[in-house]
Amino acid sequence: MKKHLKTLLVGTLLAISSGSMAKVQHLLPKPQQIAATENVAAFDLSGSVTINYSEGAEKCTLLEEFFTTNGCTLAESGGKAVNVTMVESIPGAYDYTLYGYENEAYTLDVTADAINITAIKPIGVIRAAQTLVQMAEGWDGTAALEAASIKDWPAFKLRGYMHDVGRSFISADELVKQVELFSRFKVNTFHWHLTENQAWRFEVKAYPQLTSSESMTRFAGQYYTQEDCKRVMAAAKKHGVIVVPEIDMPGHSEAFNRAMGFDMQSTQGKTALKKVLDEVAEVFADAPYIHIGGDEVSTTAAYLNEMIAYVESKGKKAEIWNPINGIGQDALNATLAQMWGTRGYLASGKANIDSRYNYTNHFDVFADLVGIYKSNIYYHEKGTPEVAGAVSGCWNDRKLADEKAIMAQNNVWANVIATAERAWIGGGKQYIDNMTNTPANLKADGGHGGVMLPNSGDEYEEFKSWETRFLFHKANSLKNEPIPYVKQTNVRWRITDAFPNGGSETAAFGPETAGKTASTEMLPEVFTHEGKTYYTGMATGAGIYLAHTWGNTIIDAYFEAPAFNTTAYAWTYVYSPEEQTVGAQIEFQNYSRSEQDAAAPAGKWDHYGSKIWINGKEIAAPTWSNSGVSISSKEVLLKNENFPGRKPIAVTLQKGWNKVFMKLPYFNKGCRLKKWMFTCVFTDTEGKDAVEGLIYSPNQCMDEATEVVAAEISEKKRALGNYISTEIGYWPASVAAELEAKVKEIEATYSSTMTEAERQQQLKELEEAWTTFKSNLTADKMNQPEEGKYYRMSTPLRDNRFPTGKGAGQAIIGEQNPATNASIWKFVQREDGSFDIVNYGDDTYISPASSNNTALNTVKTQPNSGWTLKPADAAGYVIITSGTAQFNQTNSGLQFKVYNWGDGTNISDTGCKYVVTEVEVTEDNGDGTAPKPFAFVGGTEFQAYPYAVSSSIASKVFAEENITIAIDVTMPSSMAANTRYALVCAADPTKAITGATKNNSPYVGFGLNGSNPVYLPSSASGDKFTYRDHTFAGNTNYKVVYVIDKTNQKFSIYVDGALKSSANYPVIEYYLQSFSNFATNANAKLYVGGGVVNNTTAHDRFGGKIHSVRFFEGALSGNEIAMIDYTKIPNDVVVNNVDEFIKGGVYTFITARGWMGATAENGNAISTARTNVTPAADNAYFQWTVYQSFNGNYYLYNIGKQKFLGIQSANNTDIPLVDTPAGKTLTFKQSNSTEYPIMFSTDNAGVVNHSPNHGGGLINWTGGWNNLDDAGSNHKVTLVDVLSAEEIQKIADIVEAYDKGLPVTTAIEGLQDNNPNTYLGDIRATNTTGTITTKLQKGEGVTFFSFDGTKASTIDFTRAYRGFNFQGYSVGNESLGKSFELTTALQERISEENPLVAKFTVTDDVMLFSDNDPFSYRIPAIGKTSTGRLIAVSDYRYSLDDIGRYNYGTANPGIDLVMRYSDDNGATWSETKTIAKGSCVRGTDDCAYGDAAIAVVGEKVLVMAAAGDVMFGNGSATAHNRAVRVFSEDNGQTWTKQDISETLFLGSDATIKNGYTAFFGSGRLAVDENYNGTGKARIYGALLLKKSSGTGNYVIYTDDLGLTWNILGGSQNPVASQDEPKVEILPSGQILLSIRRGGGRQFNVFTYTNKATNTGSWDSNVNGCNNGGSNTCNGEPYCIDAKNADGESVKLLLQSQPKGGSGLYDRRNVTIWYKEITDAKYTSSQIAAGWTQGIQVSTQLSAYSAMTLQDDGKIAFFFEEAPCFGDDQAKGYCMVYVPLTIEEITKGAYSTPEKGDATGIDTIVGQGEKAVFYDLSGRRVANPEKGIYVVNGKKVLK
Repeated sequence: MKKHLKTLLVGTLLAISSGSMAKVQHLLPKPQQIAATENVAAFDLSGSVTINYSEGAEKCTLLEEFFTTNGCTLAESGGKAVNVTMVESIPGAYDYTLYGYENEAYTLDVTADAINITAIKPIGVIRAAQTLVQMAEGWDGTAALEAASIKDWPAFKLRGYMHDVGRSFISADELVKQVELFSRFKVNTFHWHLTENQAWRFEVKAYPQLTSSESMTRFAGQYYTQEDCKRVMAAAKKHGVIVVPEIDMPGHSEAFNRAMGFDMQSTQGKTALKKVLDEVAEVFADAPYIHIGGDEVSTTAAYLNEMIAYVESKGKKAEIWNPINGIGQDALNATLAQMWGTRGYLASGKANIDSRYNYTNHFDVFADLVGIYKSNIYYHEKGTPEVAGAVSGCWNDRKLADEKAIMAQNNVWANVIATAERAWIGGGKQYIDNMTNTPANLKADGGHGGVMLPNSGDEYEEFKSWETRFLFHKANSLKNEPIPYVKQTNVRWRITDAFPNGGSETAAFGPETAGKTASTEMLPEVFTHEGKTYYTGMATGAGIYLAHTWGNTIIDAYFEAPAFNTTAYAWTYVYSPEEQTVGAQIEFQNYSRSEQDAAAPAGKWDHYGSKIWINGKEIAAPTWSNSGVSISSKEVLLKNENFPGRKPIAVTLQKGWNKVFMKLPYFNKGCRLKKWMFTCVFTDTEGKDAVEGLIYSPNQCMDEATEVVAAEISEKKRALGNYISTEIGYWPASVAAELEAKVKEIEATYSSTMTEAERQQQLKELEEAWTTFKSNLTADKMNQPEEGKYYRMSTPLRDNRFPTGKGAGQAIIGEQNPATNASIWKFVQREDGSFDIVNYGDDTYISPASSNNTALNTVKTQPNSGWTLKPADAAGYVIITSGTAQFNQTNSGLQFKVYNWGDGTNISDTGCKYVVTEVEVTEDNGDGTAPKPFAFVGGTEFQAYPYAVSSSIASKVFAEENITIAIDVTMPSSMAANTRYALVCAADPTKAITGATKNNSPYVGFGLNGSNPVYLPSSASGDKFTYRDHTFAGNTNYKVVYVIDKTNQKFSIYVDGALKSSANYPVIEYYLQSFSNFATNANAKLYVGGGVVNNTTAHDRFGGKIHSVRFFEGALSGNEIAMIDYTKIPNDVVVNNVDEFIKGGVYTFITARGWMGATAENGNAISTARTNVTPAADNAYFQWTVYQSFNGNYYLYNIGKQKFLGIQSANNTDIPLVDTPAGKTLTFKQSNSTEYPIMFSTDNAGVVNHSPNHGGGLINWTGGWNNLDDAGSNHKVTLVDVLSAEEIQKIADIVEAYDKGLPVTTAIEGLQDNNPNTYLGDIRATNTTGTITTKLQKGEGVTFFSFDGTKASTIDFTRAYRGFNFQGYSVGNESLGKSFELTTALQERISEENPLVAKFTVTDDVMLFSDNDPFSYRIPAIGKTSTGRLIAVSDYRYSLDDIGRYNYGTANPGIDLVMRYSDDNGATWSETKTIAKGSCVRGTDDCAYGDAAIAVVGEKVLVMAAAGDVMFGNGSATAHNRAVRVFSEDNGQTWTKQDISETLFLGSDATIKNGYTAFFGSGRLAVDENYNGTGKARIYGALLLKKSSGTGNYVIYTDDLGLTWNILGGSQNPVASQDEPKVEILPSGQILLSIRRGGGRQFNVFTYTNKATNTGSWDSNVNGCNNGGSNTCNGEPYCIDAKNADGESVKLLLQSQPKGGSGLYDRRNVTIWYKEITDAKYTSSQIAAGWTQGIQVSTQLSAYSAMTLQDDGKIAFFFEEAPCFGDDQAKGYCMVYVPLTIEEITKGAYSTPEKGDATGIDTIVGQGEKAVFYDLSGRRVANPEKGIYVVNGKKVLK
């Protein structure tokens, strides 16, 4: 690029003085041209000044204020002249067109008695005035302006900064101040991001709810009035700053949605936004643009263009983000596009702003600033109509405490001012990134700028100049601002190459031993480790990235290719002129303000284990405020994790040299964005300024000129390591002798005193020696192969292939597996000095005789000419040429042959660049051992795609962090472009892709995009894929291998053994996910040939044929991949679970007693070969296949006998082999043995057993099915082969005649996407021998229902599950009713293309949590917030039992609390969310969380839960259960948990104190939101308390939302003999205690005598509300409003519980009883009597229940019901939600009050009474006027 031409005042801007008085040398940004004005006095700012405006010139307020604030008076005439002249043009000044931005060029001439300003536009006068402001800065007395002549203009017209005040808040006063200060540095744009998910900050008169506290989740109540905005606008106009207000739409709009109750893209939303834009346009009248956002949301071009058009109708232009999800900028009509992230691109036809990498929230303080300053602006040295300029953005996703923290932690002042200078002066050698997403036409302009400050040279000097000027202004005009940046251009470091640490942070290497000592003797510059040389290099800066935040593929840092599991060291020596205590600013992880990363562990600097020593003393890490704190959301304050958030560490520097030494490990752990970095610089003890007089020199040089020379020598030494070696392709040390002599000569002068000119001469001589050295790097001096040695050649840059001989006359093939002798060669020198290359395996020669662009062959006899090895374009690589022929490795299209291509001179092509490595020749250089898969699926099992792999195999695959997936596949005949095909994928079939985030996708696949192999993640912004460099041909077989190496964040694809691509992760767009991301997802499935999403969608379905898929542990190497044998079935794949059997798989069954098999001569009996007899591997009589029918029935078939295993029910009787499989199904289960894990039964009663007492035969042992440890019953089942398709079909024909499949699908009317119900019901076939049932599940598509095809069957439906009603069957247009005869004719009509359709309608019932997984749900609790949101909570029990009780044999003691919520009265529900996660570790306080009791106050939700691992009944004085408070302050969006056990058990309440165990009665806690007229909420809970004196039921209360609790009624025990209590508040204010008992409930009532003192008494406990049975089960009392038959307002008390049955497992028929009550006071006996049985909600097993009132007047009834899907109730229940009207509950006796009906009003509240009021939409009202409101969940009239 051409440089800007500048005329510089001699000696000024290149060598800046440190004086405190401003001179032109301190101007920032640097003016474009400054002419020297010699021998002219300064212009004193004193006396009177006369400002003369030329005709047409506008008065400049800023200019006039400059003089008056600096002590001058303005005079009409006679004063020193200040002349302002408007001109048509300024010669040489650059400009271009940008809407809203005028020409800023100006000239400024200052003499002793006059100042002359010329400008083209008034903004130019303002810019001149701002230059004068800087020239007057820093004077103690009367300021003077240095005489100068300046011509100035901006290279880029737009230079700005952005504040995200939606996620943060900066006061209007602060913003006004910032506009003024930033404008001094020619910053001319303030982008004001006013709206976000967290808060809407712009006052809208039409919609005041937008800025209500209730609509904000961060800095609630803080917003800008319209007057605030106008004040900021006025200040901006005065200072020449354009304000761009942003109203982000339709994304980032949750605050809008909360406040308005509808979405921005709805019709209501668009109408409201247009009213908002009306007010924005009026308030920001002078703003030329309104920014409408548009990013990170699914939207349409039509929507955005509608809003753009409306903006333009208000006389404004629209600005928008770039990119927009799924919409090209060419489809949008915005005038200005703001590029962000790597995907931001230059939109043609409109102006563009570069904000791609200028996000200060990700920046550290020092290194990123260097990168941004060095970088040009989007590959341009000056602006154009398409490249407008740059904006520096500050996005505080993570919460910071206040505006000071925002400015300091993001280093805003330095970053914005650095960006402003770059945009004003233009230039910059390179763009900061590695040309990521760069258009081809711009790539020639260069990237790779990175974040490293050169040790010397133009870029170093230019940055040093900026730094000096910035620090001058920091000390003066910015002295009161929070600026952590200090001088860093004098800070130098020596850094080692990275040592491999094997994953250990404690691994130590050569530099560490001496580095940790107090000695200041200089450390070596070169180290060796395990035979390898490790060099050191130099770096400059207080902060150094070894690997950048965004990875080396995007931003260059110190290491070109940083690798995890390595350790580097860095050190310097610091000279102090005296002993002094200073502040050390130290940092090893700069925490992004957009992440929610956990703080470092206590006592550590970071998650990697970095350490620092100063003079041999290890410096301890600070005490992290957030150490050990779960960063559950970005609302957790970022505190002292970054050094700007804490005071420096006080350290003492000794006089003289001090050693600073750092250890820097690097791992793939800790924070999401993997920074490898360090910061260290010494400041004053407050951290304000760098300590003066210190010298940072790794070479202990006392002056900077010497240090520059030493740094250059260090870099030359490091570079030498790239050339000097004994290996081929490098050069011997002798070629560097002259250079090394010069280096030693210069090093000897380090301690000498020399002038700067003499040091410059040394640099010149050093460079000449280096040039001479480089000229000696010729082929004749390069290391060559030696006689008698053997070598392998390879192409590391082209698939790492090794030329391999295939015999005389055959082409040489580049193989990835070099294990054979055919890949080994010797080089025999010929007389002319060239080499014959001879194969070690067969002594053939490589012939150069092939013509160009044809394969090189081997020949038997010596060829006519030989080969020469010459240097390639990088050290270590050679080209192999005969002069005209040249080695070139081809790709798969040419079968990886080695070709003659390159004409002998191509030194850069990757296929021509070879590495030649010596090998040791041994007797055996054989083929090696092929890797063994840990899981295999394939053979002929894939009948339809997507195919769901067995859950046990899936769990094994999901458990692997690093994994290799090898697929044998034949491609379809055609593959559509830009169409995804998954070969193998993991997916949560219940999730919609559109609800995902890009680093937490519910779908990850590996497959194709069109005909290219790809990685297939999916995210909220849609399906994504990463192209890879290969094209598949149709109808062709390939072996495709995907390697996921999460440890090293690499993803690779191999095709037919060839590496096609290898990429480093993470990158900006994708965060490498593998199947291990699904390990904890209970819904996740592994699919082949596509996947399932959103319950119904077959996603990325593949159209070819997948033959097999093999899964290998870890990331295989290329050599291992080359050895994978696809022809053999893995012979050591052991079946651990029944669902691991593959269709057509051939297996051996072995017990500890022998092999299961048959013999040809023993008829149909089954024998067992004894343990000392091993059948031959191909003995088919000991081989079996497991066939699974359409119905899921298993049949065992002997390959040799061609018969099925029969049924045997008699005990100790042989099991026969039979010809037909009718009824001969098997049941499998797992044993306790890990070696022999499979058991099976022929009758689901007795076990198949190898008996030593029955001639070694196979018997049925009736008593053995539950014996999981018998040696004869436990089998090791091993896959040994796969049957052919024909053999499988033969077995299928036999089985399916008896077990036929009928294709059936479902049609569900009214189904919504987020309906959590799963199962529809059971389809049943009945014939003379019995029935067969099959469950139907929504989203299955076509499934197969089985029936006995040998007998006539009747098809009907046995049960519709919750949420669905069965309507009948149909085929085509014919309705079959709810039952029909399956005739032969009807069978022929039904096919997979025309299936039987089972029709359903949706009911209101919802199975919120089901037992369709290995674990269970229990214990319902439900509440409603003031917004109408229903929150349903349940236990999720891995333990299958209560806390601390393990009756069901599970090894997992854990329980989680999970929840869903609904915002539409139960019509739809959110995804399940875990709000308290059990650790599942026995004996720990967090082992399990369960038995939720819920209370809601406004939008605050309290859940009290039991926790730990102590069963209630087992509690003691030393071991009690835990009581945990799980709390949400934001309507259930985020949750925190707090153990309050110590407060509860050891608190002030004498009754609870020292209790053994305390158990909150689950369900609903009772809330009085205006307790005793205080306006504060009191929450009542029912407590079951065990003490040494016995067990009792109590009511406890809390006035602080669950933090502390007290007993109601003192020590009086209201109910002593029962358990599991519930509580409710009666209309009278009495407190009702309802306890479960055998046969019904027991009641007691507490009556207050004085609420202020919490005194009163309990009545006696009385039995009532009998349920007609004897079981004990919890239920819920609930008091509601109702209308009686006469329409009168009444109160009903409800009580739910099961009806009938006895015993724990005969809880069934949940029913609701009711009785009418008044506001009179009741006795316990009165409450216990007079109950009426209402609705029976369930007719099957059902137990606990809870309820709450919905906004629509219905009762949300939430209860346990079982069996869910036929499982044993003991495992748990489904958690069912049913909305019920009062009419339904009372069977018509009472009805629901209508909204607005006077009967629905509970009471009248006077004007003086305190209460918490909500309007009828659920929004809190601070100062309610007269009207109807909701108080404590009831309607009241005020």
